[in-house]
Amino acid sequence: MAAAAKDLAASYIDSEREKLKDLSLALWNNPEVGFEEHKAHQTVTDFFEERGFTVQREYRLPTAFRAEFTNGAGPNICIICEYDALPEIGHACGHNLICEAGVAASIAVKAALAANLITGKVYLVLNDVSLVDIRHNSECQVQYLEEEYSILYL
Repeated sequence: MAAAAKDLAASYIDSEREKLKDLSLALWNNPEVGFEEHKAHQTVTDFFEERGFTVQREYRLPTAFRAEFTNGAGPNICIICEYDALPEIGHACGHNLICEAGVAASIAVKAALAANLITGKVYLVLNDVSLVDIRHNSECQVQYLEEEYSILYL
């Protein structure tokens, strides 16, 4: 069963390759700095809704969201990503690619869930405050994340 889930996930990413590339290019061509990613928010949340995810737009922040798909009891897989750009130089940091990779992973797991090859929940969270505060080691924000998402530090 695990091999079938893995094969389906990989083939689903392949089938969505052009749309994932278009998503990344849409972010690349419309760079928005942190906390101002309104076009990116619309583009990525629409992408998830079109693929059957339940989307909470403006999740704790106007430019953050949570996209979720559940199929029965099982593990909860959380993917955290970002899509902000840098002032003046855009996506030189590659966050458009980080977002594309997180979206690809999410839709791949969702494909296996939807095919009943695995059970559980996959959700992608994009939350600027969480990411900024983790990078800057904010105890308060890290504690909030640990309580909500049970983060495992590797």
